[in-house]
Amino acid sequence: RMAGSAVLVHCFCGISRSATVVLAYLMWEYQFTLNDAMMFLQFRRPRVNPNHGFMSILQAYDDELEPYRRNLGMGTGDYQLDAGLQTPITGEAGGVYPHMH
Repeated sequence: RMAGSAVLVHCFCGISRSATVVLAYLMWEYQFTLNDAMMFLQFRRPRVNPNHGFMSILQAYDDELEPYRRNLGMGTGDYQLDAGLQTPITGEAGGVYPHMH
């Protein structure tokens, strides 16, 4: 990301395994909650549906990241989907951005 290059995350169907990797990345790199990351990813690829085991792991990861997000002032659920804006990841339309209060 720092070099401005892209990475392709791929598995046969792109529904569960690769989606889990991308969700974890969004949660770490952009401080998204699991729900925010899922909303963002499903907007970009509607068929995303990690299996129950992966979702349990992602939920535990989300719980671990919560204090970190709170220290950054991110809180939970501070994002909204805005289809008219550019994503912070791809620069393409359809992004998730913090609410402006």
